[in-house]
Amino acid sequence: MKRQTCPRCQRQSLIPTGAFWTCGVCSYAITQAALLIDQADAQVRNRPGPTDSQTGDNTAL
Repeated sequence: MKRQTCPRCQRQSLIPTGAFWTCGVCSYAITQAALLIDQADAQVRNRPGPTDSQTGDNTAL
């Protein structure tokens, strides 16, 4: 059975239950569409941003 990481408790405990994924640990429930959006947002947040040398921002404060 495929499992996903729960956005609430961060455990590998989300299991598909039809229209929803449900966490067996904290009882969190999320739709597949919302889970995909949440995972995409997490990837963007964890991606390193450009450095000043890459952006050309050499302004001093």
